[in-house]
Amino acid sequence: MRYFYEKMNRIVSAGLLTVMSIMLLNLPAAAIKPVTPADNGDVKTHNVTTAVSDQRDEPKVCAFYLDAFNFDAGQNVEWHIVKHTHGDTVLSGSLSLPTGNGATNNYSLPNGMYKLYWNFNGEHGSAKHKVFKVDCPETPSTPEHKEAHPTKPVVTTPNCEVMTETVTPAAAEGVVWSPNGAATVLQPGQSVTYRATVAAGYDGDDQSWTFTNDFDASKCETPVTPVTPTTPTTPPVGRGGEVLGASTTAAPVAATGSLANTGIQTWPYVAAASTLLAGAVALFLVRRKNQAEPVDFSIAL
Repeated sequence: MRYFYEKMNRIVSAGLLTVMSIMLLNLPAAAIKPVTPADNGDVKTHNVTTAVSDQRDEPKVCAFYLDAFNFDAGQNVEWHIVKHTHGDTVLSGSLSLPTGNGATNNYSLPNGMYKLYWNFNGEHGSAKHKVFKVDCPETPSTPEHKEAHPTKPVVTTPNCEVMTETVTPAAAEGVVWSPNGAATVLQPGQSVTYRATVAAGYDGDDQSWTFTNDFDASKCETPVTPVTPTTPTTPPVGRGGEVLGASTTAAPVAATGSLANTGIQTWPYVAAASTLLAGAVALFLVRRKNQAEPVDFSIAL
């Protein structure tokens, strides 16, 4: 019985060995060769604003990153960037690609031309490479600060002819006036405050001034000048021959129909006027007598 089992064990073992040998002999050649990573991946340069899933290559960038696509799962990529096309290395790193895709961190370089090289397990030939350009807008230079020097506004002095006061701010570079840079005319008693603020980009101190027109117009009133009486050069003579004193006051106004007492005797002038009037009447009567018919003035006795 024991002999039987040993014989059967040898038969089964031989059969299994024969089947396995036949299977191995009939397998395809590719099935028994080691797996070699493919050379079908690519590395792109992307602006930092470009999505990682975007497979376009951007040969002109500013701030950028490297984006790897279509590598076999598990492949590793070693990369480096040189200045111009054959200059010194300015950046380098590696990418581990568990899924065949991956991206680096963000980088920045001075404006200019650069060349990217990358190597990986399974590559054919020399390292892959491509040229790209960093072209960032020029950063505007910060202007050098200048000094601003606010100065006190110019003020006119009022007088009795021009009682207003004019305040004129002085224009200066980097100085902003408030309420504005125009002149202000102040009437007596009025006030104004000017503030000088240093503009952005200038160094200096802000200042302010307040002006009040305190001119006293009352001092400009013209005083009344007293009238000095005129003394007569020839003293008048009275009736009795005495010299009358000159009056320093204005002559009183006479009542209606009467002569005013002016201090001068008027009777000589009245007598002369009466004499002249009597002569004129007599002359008139003589002429009428000569021209009229004779009149008989005889009286019947």
